[in-house]
Amino acid sequence: MSYAEAENILKGLESSLQVAQRNDEEDAVADLSERVTRIKSLLAEAKSGQTASSFSKVEMDFTNPSDEMIQEAKETTGLDLTNKRTQRMLSLLQQNAIKNRV
Repeated sequence: MSYAEAENILKGLESSLQVAQRNDEEDAVADLSERVTRIKSLLAEAKSGQTASSFSKVEMDFTNPSDEMIQEAKETTGLDLTNKRTQRMLSLLQQNAIKNRV
């Protein structure tokens, strides 16, 4: 998956957020807003190479997360590692970080 594809996933989340806002779905708005903010931050970090250090020791297999990875991601970031779109986005971020290693 390319960086552009990850951005398209973000656009899809932003569209879902707009629909939730129009429908006054407060819980969905709060959840989607938080996800959009986190993903924008992760994409910005990947683009600037700032995430390279976080992947410098171990490469994670986001497409096949362990139960421990799923639990930790949910508790620390609220991300759902069982979601295929999230898995693709995190794999892309990791690939970009690896490319930007010095």
